[in-house]
This record gives sequence, structure tokens and C-alpha cells, in this order.
Amino acid sequence: MEQHRPPARASHAARLATAVPSGVAAFRRAPPVVRPDPFQRDHGPFAEATSCLAAGGFVAALERFHPQPEPIRVENTALRVCRHLGAPLGFCWRGGKRRWMADAIGPGQHFVFGAGAATDLAWDIGFETLSVTAEPATVEGLGPAAAARAAAFGVEVIADDALMERLSGALLLDALQGFARGGVFLEGLCLALASHILHPRPGAGTAPALSDGDLRRVRTLIEERLADRLTLSDLAAAVGLPPHRLSRAFRRTTGQPLWSYLLERRVARAEALLGDHTLPLASVALLAGFSSQAHLTTVFRLAKGVTPGAWRRGARG
Repeated sequence: MEQHRPPARASHAARLATAVPSGVAAFRRAPPVVRPDPFQRDHGPFAEATSCLAAGGFVAALERFHPQPEPIRVENTALRVCRHLGAPLGFCWRGGKRRWMADAIGPGQHFVFGAGAATDLAWDIGFETLSVTAEPATVEGLGPAAAARAAAFGVEVIADDALMERLSGALLLDALQGFARGGVFLEGLCLALASHILHPRPGAGTAPALSDGDLRRVRTLIEERLADRLTLSDLAAAVGLPPHRLSRAFRRTTGQPLWSYLLERRVARAEALLGDHTLPLASVALLAGFSSQAHLTTVFRLAKGVTPGAWRRGARG
């Protein structure tokens, strides 16, 4: 738990002088504008999502926030973790009836909004984030201790957490590629991130391997539902394991991440379908389980080094 504590902060006066040029005094006189849950789905009138994917009770998005010098009330119903992108940002916040505070966050650092937190916020420059929102039912599935910790967060800046940086960095790279690795990859990363924040287990041992029967059931379900929006939770339910345990056990058993195996099978299915030259590429994409022809093209090029169209022309020749 110690690793989640933010570093020691400068005095209140010093932070006001450097973090937020507009100062905090005016915010004490101006009541916040109340907007219901702007950080969960619709992003509010002050932000826009440039890329977004939902899977297994998580929503990940690249978001661009506009300057918001007028204080707003954020009534957050879901746990939200954001990785700050770009230049250092100063912002002001107030939880409940507490006084206004100023804070700052640097590139690659994270801030967490707790589930059920009601917070007044203001910032006076635009910025971008990678955000992960965990639905309440998903957090509850991590256990009562995790749900209690999610509710206990107000607004907290988390710095110098190497594992958070690696997990959100992998997710950021995928988001910048249009979430090409798909929902199972996203769900697994988000589960690992949420578990690390809410229920860290530094003494946890190595994950057990899957039995032959469970491995066969997972692979069979993948083949049967390859064209569907298959989630990590769907696969975990088939073998009676929590999603995060299935993800670790599959990798220990096969030496390959589950999301990677799923994409490998989808590429193989697409390769077989491309042999039917009467089938449009958009249909190939959907039948192989890709969200769109563009998604198929991105993943196929990464796997084969050529686009599906070029592969089909080469096979025909």
C-alpha cells in the first residue's frame, strides 16, 4: 500500500503560486456548475473521446479536455484511472465541503477518481489523457476490500508507480493503434491495473496452470465463437475461474498471452476466408471476429507483413 502514497507536497501557498495561474480565491466565491457524472460515458461538454473501446465492464478512451476555468461538480459513480499525457498540468479541486486545493500532475503520472466521489474541479489549460473506467459491478467482482478502496478514493495523484506506468503504457500503445489487439487484451490489462490499485498482493505466488480439460474448453469456445465479441469474462465463465486468474493461468500453461492466441486464431480464420475471392473484405473481417475492415487490416498487416487485399492478390497469383 505504501507505493500508492503520493510524494510529499509543497506548502499550500507555494502550490497556488505555481500550479494554477488563475488562483483559487475566485473559486471560493463561485459555486460549481453541477453536471451528472461527466466522467463516465458522455465525457461532458468539456471533453471529447478521440478513441474508445469497451470490454468486460471496462471502458478505455483517449480523451481531449478543453480548458475549464469555471469550477464544475463531478459526481463520479465509477472508479476512473487516468494517465496524463503531455505537459505538466495544474488544477484545483475540492472534495465535499473541504477548502479548495491546488495540485499538479506530470506526464506519465496518474490520477484516480474514486467511485461515488463528488468533487469540484477546475483547470485552465487543455490536456489529454488515457482513461480507464471500471463499472461498479466489475469492481465488486474484485472483492469487498477492492470495492471499499474504490469508494475511499477522492481525487489522488499517483506518481512513481512503475507497474502502473507499464500497464497503462501498454494500453496507451494499443489505444494509439486504434485498440488493434481487441477486447480481451484491453480487459486483461484493465483488470491488472484495477487489481494493482485496489487490491495489491505483493506476496502472491505464481499462477497455477490450466488443466488439459480447461485448456481444451477455452480453445473450443474461441473456435466456436470466433466471429462474436468474445470477452475474457466469457472465457473465464466457461472454466469457472475469475478473469484475472484465467489470463495468468493461460499464459503459464501455453507460454502465450490469451489475447495473443485469440488474435492469432482470428488471423488464421481471416486467411482461410480470403481464399474465397467472392467474399468482400468487410465480410471477411466480421466473420473472423474483427470489429471492422480497418481493424482486420491493421492486425493482419502486423501478423503477416501485408494487407489482406495484398495477401489475397498474392494467393490468387
